[in-house]
Amino acid sequence: MIYIQMINLLTYQSQKTKMIIKNFKNITNDLLKNLSFIMLSKFFILFIGFLTSITWANFSDPDTYGKYLLFISFFVFFNAFSLPGLPTSAQISAAKGYDGNLLIITKTKVFYSTIGSLGFIILGIYYYFEKNDYPLSLLCIISVVFYPFYNLDTIWDSWINSKKEFFKLSILQALISLIIFISIVLTLFFFNNLLVVVFCLLIFKTIINLLVLNYIKKSLSTNNRKDQNTIKYGFQLSYALIIPILLMSSERFIISEMLTYKDISIFAISSIFPGIITAFYGVINRIITPYITEATDIIEAYRYLKKFLNLIILFFLIVTIVGYFFIDLIITTFYPKVFQEAITYAQILWIFCGITAPATYLANILRAQKIIKFSIYFEQANSFLKIFLGILMIYFFGLIGLVYTYCIANLFGALLFILYFIYEYKKEYKKV
Repeated sequence: MIYIQMINLLTYQSQKTKMIIKNFKNITNDLLKNLSFIMLSKFFILFIGFLTSITWANFSDPDTYGKYLLFISFFVFFNAFSLPGLPTSAQISAAKGYDGNLLIITKTKVFYSTIGSLGFIILGIYYYFEKNDYPLSLLCIISVVFYPFYNLDTIWDSWINSKKEFFKLSILQALISLIIFISIVLTLFFFNNLLVVVFCLLIFKTIINLLVLNYIKKSLSTNNRKDQNTIKYGFQLSYALIIPILLMSSERFIISEMLTYKDISIFAISSIFPGIITAFYGVINRIITPYITEATDIIEAYRYLKKFLNLIILFFLIVTIVGYFFIDLIITTFYPKVFQEAITYAQILWIFCGITAPATYLANILRAQKIIKFSIYFEQANSFLKIFLGILMIYFFGLIGLVYTYCIANLFGALLFILYFIYEYKKEYKKV
């Protein structure tokens, strides 16, 4: 009798083990399949971004390139007044099946963006009377019309990603980046005029965003479920993000005021390379986000992340070491001599971005589980650190002072992510 029970127990455990292995294989296969779509798309977008930077650097002067980058940063600045937390509401709504929220979120985003766009009038007046920069002033005035629709890509991007339609999202992102790149190349080549380049960019971005959102609306199921609390969470998160966005998007403006437009372009080129690490992080994060959002608590979300965390750490370590030695060669080969200063900056930023990237996934669990205190603490502290320390470092050391500031901020962020996650995890564990 005992032997029969032992055999039954062993059989049960064997079947259970096979089921676990099977489920793990299914998760892994799905992960690899989705990862391949997003990796190809991300690498393509990175390549397009790299070509765009080379085009600006070789077909325009450093000051014009810097002025273009400064102008684009204004769209991020005024996003602070356009409910920047709504994309998170879209992400959660898509994951939870609240399809009726999409139209409400989109209309709300456009309404508040319209209010935020009035800030471009103030900028236009500033650059016209204070700086005598008539082209930049005119661009600011024109942007009042386009801005309400410019950042709608954050809504549809979050929505499609949380619906786990990774192939569709990858194709969309790749096509859009290609269209915008072609627009910039053609307008630079034939007109070499900042006004024409930006005007075409604004038109294309607006049309694309409206077309994609209209497509999503038509493809939605008959499910019209709504959840006001999810939308309300986007408002709450937006309040926490206002000051950080205002401070962080002021970076290029501060460089232009304390240094030159040329320095903006140099720092932008040096930031392309750590941007590759950010892209790697983003690829993995897009796969993980839907699962940690669906999780019932932090413990369940971390249980999923833990399966891949060691591989993630090893991956970023290898990327950091290998990539460091290619930066010098790439900048020397593809950029004019006036931008060679960016080599040292890029290498420093690359190292610190690479070693701190894995800790960010712990922070994403907290965000996905609606722990808003964490976002408030981190976003406020990190943005104040970067801006005010950055101003001091630029004043004493020049542009490299800003590089040192980013290194310090990355280390501070990683430490905060780890400690706060441990605190929330232990608190959740005691409830079980």
